[in-house]
Amino acid sequence: MSRPVDEERQQELRNRNSSSPSSDDLSKVESKSPGVRRMEAINDVWTRTNKIWFIVALVILTFRQVLTSASLPITAKMADYIGRGFILNCTVLFWIVGGVVVATSHNLGGWLPGFLLYTLGHVAGNVMNYALSIDTSSLRNRLFLQFAFVFPSIINVWAGGSIAEDVDEGPGWRWGVGMWSIIIPPIALGLYAVFAHGYLKARKAGLIDGIPSAWRLLRSGKAWKHLFWMMDLVGLTLLAGALALILLPLSLGGSSAEAWQTPKVLTPLCIGVLLLPAFAFWEAKYARHPIFPFQVMKDRHVIIILLIQFLNNIATSTRDAYLYTTLVVSFNQSVAGATRINSISGCASSVTVFVVAILIRKFRLVKPIVIAGVVLITVAQGMHVQFRGGYSTSQLAGIIAGELLEGIGTTSTPSSSHPAGLLGKSTGVDCADISSQAGGGIASAVSCAVWKSLLPGKLQRGLESAGVPDAKKLSMSIFRKPLDFVKTNPPGDPARDAVLFAYRDVQRTLSIIGLAISAIPIILSIFMDNVRLDERKTIVDSDSEEDLTVRESPLYVQGDKKEFAESEKDVKRVPAQ
Repeated sequence: MSRPVDEERQQELRNRNSSSPSSDDLSKVESKSPGVRRMEAINDVWTRTNKIWFIVALVILTFRQVLTSASLPITAKMADYIGRGFILNCTVLFWIVGGVVVATSHNLGGWLPGFLLYTLGHVAGNVMNYALSIDTSSLRNRLFLQFAFVFPSIINVWAGGSIAEDVDEGPGWRWGVGMWSIIIPPIALGLYAVFAHGYLKARKAGLIDGIPSAWRLLRSGKAWKHLFWMMDLVGLTLLAGALALILLPLSLGGSSAEAWQTPKVLTPLCIGVLLLPAFAFWEAKYARHPIFPFQVMKDRHVIIILLIQFLNNIATSTRDAYLYTTLVVSFNQSVAGATRINSISGCASSVTVFVVAILIRKFRLVKPIVIAGVVLITVAQGMHVQFRGGYSTSQLAGIIAGELLEGIGTTSTPSSSHPAGLLGKSTGVDCADISSQAGGGIASAVSCAVWKSLLPGKLQRGLESAGVPDAKKLSMSIFRKPLDFVKTNPPGDPARDAVLFAYRDVQRTLSIIGLAISAIPIILSIFMDNVRLDERKTIVDSDSEEDLTVRESPLYVQGDKKEFAESEKDVKRVPAQ
């Protein structure tokens, strides 16, 4: 039996949703974005049982999601403005279509569009998860809900390796990708059902009245214009272009002095460097919704949290970039074994998040937990320097222990929920997303440069020392297809042992880079504010929430009248509370 929604709360929401004139739905935009208000109305009519089913549905859907920190700010803005349901539709659609395109592709031109759609589906799913966790939980309880998103890793770490091996040896990779286009629709029905149930209850209670529908917003030219400014597409393009063009030369040039004198390396580097001041100028002078709100970025605590997330992502991603290949080649692990070990960090993180959630719920303080987390990550990086390859049990145990410590430490350090809690919903997800993407991009470029510049030479010298004929040609073949080489060269073979030491040396270099970078967050964490968490959804929230995104929104805010401003000079800023 569902408990009735509190009558006073119902009346308050009805009044707020219907306070604007009825002449034009687009002029009815309240102080919160329509997507946020619609989700709040649904959340107000959900009982505890509804929320349990909601979490169960998310757990089922999350089995298919890659739990990464990479998500697009554009998606976060659209989730707030148009609605969570719209993002859910995009997630499912991109997963299905992307999987079909990839599975049926026969060349790179056919594979790439499907891969991009598939990736967008994961990005949209990540943003939806973070947005829903912020919508339906307080700061004290947020990690309990996020446990639902990472819980599948506990099962995936054991089942994933066997499934990957069986599919690879059985129907092949096409079915391995394409089968999810068949599986996703029925398992997504649970989340659709929970959303529909909440929406119908909220509409029956009159809580949806006055909130523009997603369909009406999508059909409106003014709404798209407003969304354009909210997403800050110009700023995103400048920043993404700058990062890509600066990082690209690292992969192209590596450590080759000759390559760094060629136009293909110097041209993108120069353009990327020039785009950075252009991005800063745009954000300071013209952006109505800056990606990094300057008035907030002056806060020491916010800066430290984003820097810790940024640096940790560089440290762990640099060392993990070629971990799977290293496990197969240097540790002689099977496909299933390498997949399991590579997933241990995620499994440990999934288990630890529940413990950390209890600690935060009880003590309401995050600084001691963050300090412990960054220390554990640094210890894990040190273990990977020591245990980086070999056929002995001690080497394997060492790298497994390092992965466990990394997973525990990652859970205890700032995630996207922390910036979201401090800055407001979409603003926090935006900032966390940019820091994660930038860190991951730098890690990818650095690891690729190190791998390309060091490994071929070490392979050739090792094979020559072992007396292997035609060492130069064989070294390039191993560099391109290491997994094929290990199938025909068992441990103890002179060529295999030479390759083992080459991989050990390069993995050691990557691990040392990660260790050096991971030490910086320890110092930063000491200067964090010891913020005390409460029952608010975000620290900028109150009963009359004014998210930073909304406070900087191009809306007239004059009494009860709210309508779209046509230009920057029309914007009347609402000061932060």
